[in-house]
Amino acid sequence: MFPVRARLAAVILLAGSAPVAPEPRSGLAVGIAQANGNLVPVATFDGSGWSSPWPLDRRLDENLAKGLELPAEWLGGIGSLRDWTLWFENPGPQASNRRRSAEWTAGLSASGTPVVADGLVTSAMRCSSNLALSTDLEDLRSSLIECDSCCPEPKRGIATTGPVPPELVERLEPEAALTRMIVMRLAQTFDLLESRAIERESERQGIVDGQLRHTGQWRDARRRQAIPLRVRRAFRVHEASPTIYYLEIQRSYDHVEREDPGFCPGFSLLKIWVRAGSGPELAAVDSEFLISDCDGKASTSNTPVLYWAHETGIDLLVRRLGWESEYYAIVTISEDTVSERTTVFFRNRE
Repeated sequence: MFPVRARLAAVILLAGSAPVAPEPRSGLAVGIAQANGNLVPVATFDGSGWSSPWPLDRRLDENLAKGLELPAEWLGGIGSLRDWTLWFENPGPQASNRRRSAEWTAGLSASGTPVVADGLVTSAMRCSSNLALSTDLEDLRSSLIECDSCCPEPKRGIATTGPVPPELVERLEPEAALTRMIVMRLAQTFDLLESRAIERESERQGIVDGQLRHTGQWRDARRRQAIPLRVRRAFRVHEASPTIYYLEIQRSYDHVEREDPGFCPGFSLLKIWVRAGSGPELAAVDSEFLISDCDGKASTSNTPVLYWAHETGIDLLVRRLGWESEYYAIVTISEDTVSERTTVFFRNRE
C-alpha cells in the first residue's frame, strides 16, 4: 500500500531567524568510505553548485577506466578524485552490533586520515551497486564484521576532497529534554496534518466513522490524540544560530483496538525540519506527513550526516534509507526553504 502524504512548507510556529556565518566556498567531492576499503563518491561542488556526474549505466562496468583516467564530465568541475581526507570514521563494532553500523552519526569520531584513490570499481550499497573508487584504505571486513551477506555494505566513514572539513551532524536522544520540548511544540502541527491526511483517505475509502482500513487510524481525533507521539529520529544541525533540527515523529496504531481484526495497523509519520534563532523561538521550515500500513515499506527515513555552512544557508549531506533502497542527497536549507540540490540513486543488482 502506498502512503497517504501531505506536505507543509514554511509553517511558522514562532518567528525567529539569524544570519549564517560564511565559510569559504571552494570545489570538493564528498563520498562514503566502506569497510571493504572502497569509496563511493556521491556529489561534487564546483564552487557554485552541486552535481552527481557519475554515470549509472551498468554497461560501463565491464570497461572501467584504468587508474583514474576519468572523462572530464565525471569530475564535476573539481579536477581530480585522487586525494581525499576521511574526516569522520566509525570507531568499530559495539557490543550490541557485531559489525560496523550502517547508520550515521551514532558513533562517528574525528579522523582526518589521508586517503588516496587509485582506480575504479563497483561496490554494493544497500543490495544495489554503483561506481566506486578503490583506495589505499585497509579492508576491515574480515577482522571487524560478522554477517552473512553484509547488505548494505557496512560503512567506515565520510571523506571529502579539498582542505575544508565539513561539520558532523549531532544525533539527539529521543528522550532528551531538548527533544521532548521540540516535540511538545510540534504536537499541534502533527495533529493538524494527521487530521487532514485521515480526512482525505476517509473520503477515498468511503469511511464516515471508525478506522481507516489497512492502517487503523481513528477518525475520532480524541481517540487518536490519546496515543502518545514517539520520536523515531532526531538531529541537531549547525549549533550556531540559526540552529536546524530534523525530527521524525510517529504515532503508532499497532496496539489499538481494531474494528477489523484482519487489517495490518500502521502508523502516522511527520518528517520535519525546524529552525531556531538566538532565543527560544522556533519555526518549521519544511515537512512531509504520511500514513503507512504496518510493513512500512513506503516509508523512507532521513539521516542528516554532515554539513557545510556558508553565507546563504547550510548544505547538508542526507542519507535516505528505504525498505530496499539507499541513496544520498545534498539538501540546502536557507531562511525558510529546504531545496534538494542533487540525488544519487544506487542501481539495482541484476
